[in-house]
Amino acid sequence: MSGKTLTDELRSVLLFHSLEAPQPGITVDRILNDTVGSVVALGSASAAAGAPAKRARRISAQQLAAASVIAVLLLAVAGINSARNRDASRTASQASRVNAANQANQASQAGPASQASPAGPANQASQAGSDQAAAAASASAGSGSGAFALPSTGVVRAGPTTPPAYAGNGLDCSTLPGGGRLTTGQWDDYTLSTGETGYLYEFLCVGQNGERSASELQVFRQVGGALRYKQTLLRAAADQHLDFLTAGADTVRIQASVQSSAAGRVRGEVISTAWDLTDAHPGDGHSFTVAGPCLRKDLRASVTEAPDALAPAWRLMLRNAAATACALEGYPQVRAQLAGTPLTIAVPTLSGTAGGVTKTQVPPIIVLSPDATAAAIIEQSAGSAAGSCQQSDRLAVTLPNGASLGSVPARLAACGLAVHPLVGNVRGSD
Repeated sequence: MSGKTLTDELRSVLLFHSLEAPQPGITVDRILNDTVGSVVALGSASAAAGAPAKRARRISAQQLAAASVIAVLLLAVAGINSARNRDASRTASQASRVNAANQANQASQAGPASQASPAGPANQASQAGSDQAAAAASASAGSGSGAFALPSTGVVRAGPTTPPAYAGNGLDCSTLPGGGRLTTGQWDDYTLSTGETGYLYEFLCVGQNGERSASELQVFRQVGGALRYKQTLLRAAADQHLDFLTAGADTVRIQASVQSSAAGRVRGEVISTAWDLTDAHPGDGHSFTVAGPCLRKDLRASVTEAPDALAPAWRLMLRNAAATACALEGYPQVRAQLAGTPLTIAVPTLSGTAGGVTKTQVPPIIVLSPDATAAAIIEQSAGSAAGSCQQSDRLAVTLPNGASLGSVPARLAACGLAVHPLVGNVRGSD
């Protein structure tokens, strides 16, 4: 063993554990002088024989025991302090991680939540249950028509849990055949460069067979934790069917199908319109034509039997033979004829046993590319006695935009017929 002293050993142990005192070195010296003395060599001949060393004094068993007890106590204190320091460090580290996670979460939530999938209120049900409960509780305390509460956290995750009330008077659902219901369609949110956050909602009427009214696009903003009506961008009087909308960089852009020649537009064309959301009075927006309406000269029509259908069914197929895209939307008018004599008119329905439009409430808006084909299913109701029906030799077809295609060769049972909307594929079903 080296000539290291007991005092040296105790000093190194105590200092190693960082005794918490204003002056650790002075404190250790005082404790050692009061117990074992300043120097006691371990393993030396003088220590073994009890001979005094230089600046040394004899250590008794009681002093050694007392020094041992003090050392143990000091080590215990040092251990407690060390544990406290570790706990404090761990708590600070956890707090830092939580704070970083919260900041990252808030940053990810600051972007537009709906552009990837503007599916409207169906997406709103995916919010966390705690947010829904908070919104419901605060909504019950709200006041005024057209306002509803946001989550109490103040952070919009996937849009409000409840769509706002329609704040206009331009939609009359009773004008649809058989009556219709007021429906909230597509929506999106936006954040202006000024920091203002708002919401865009489409309202429309949907009839029993899937026919729809014009769309009305309204703007709502957050006021005191609730959404309140601000202005209307697209009015029902424009007679346009909204295809899609997207907001960003202080602007909202829509694509819509024109249903009448209102405001100088052509019936059946698809247009794109943009509004500057920073303008307090954005007016009619800026529009351009995406595709003109499909016309007789653009299309090549044919009728074929639909295979594997549960009821007698046929496909009316329209191929775009033009060099540019054209637009289609809705139900074609189909009249079965025999030798030029009308037999029956197919009833427009959204879908049936043979297919049709099954994934949405309304017919799709189609921008038909050159050489692409759109189709609509014609089917006979299961209750019709096909054997007793007269057979047609042709179908007189009129496009939804009013353009006549003339007559198309087709042999089918001309009773109990229904026609589904045009869709953008050869199957006639979505």
